[in-house]
Amino acid sequence: MSTVQAELFDVGHRTMSRVELLCRIAERMGYCINFANGIVEPGYNDKPTVFGNWNSRTKYNPDTGVHQTLDETMPRLAKLFEQLGYSVGWEDEWDICDDCGKAVRTSPDSYSWKPYYWLSDGGIVCGDCVKSDPMDYLDFLRGNDRHCLSFDIGISAYGYSLYKGDYESGFHPGQNADPRKIADELRKRGIDDFIFVLDSTGQFDISFSVWVKGVE
Repeated sequence: MSTVQAELFDVGHRTMSRVELLCRIAERMGYCINFANGIVEPGYNDKPTVFGNWNSRTKYNPDTGVHQTLDETMPRLAKLFEQLGYSVGWEDEWDICDDCGKAVRTSPDSYSWKPYYWLSDGGIVCGDCVKSDPMDYLDFLRGNDRHCLSFDIGISAYGYSLYKGDYESGFHPGQNADPRKIADELRKRGIDDFIFVLDSTGQFDISFSVWVKGVE
């Protein structure tokens, strides 16, 4: 433990909570951490979470060809946060919903992962918040061939019906469905109110469908 950390621990035990103490240590040592009051990402426990770069600070030694550890503050803080009941996440893999303050992944954790958020001009909104009032999101997706619905909000309840499914795009022969070309064909047929839905993702391909409104 460095002199700065030792001094902060000594003062902190008398004047601040453990969480505040850990934050003060990170700040004084030049590290950045952020908090979310929970997690809404499907498959994760909804609990308070702290985000940061939890790697040790290292320096490459060209003479030996190895990285020398200079500071282990962050991995130590990660363990302490976990002991206090927090989930610990990497700052470049998550973001925080601007509406509810809870966290969603922005980086895949599996081949089947799909975004559970809407990245709008005004910021990021998690799937839970979108579902509570989806009209703005549906307006954003309507007639949009560059974005798709990546989580279930029950769009049939808003007048949409399946137009065609089982479109595939990927590396295998025949997986060449192009949303832009599909959208052009729909517009030529006078269909402007359509939404692309991402049905599944894989290692080398995706499948999607098109839903329309007001079409018999």
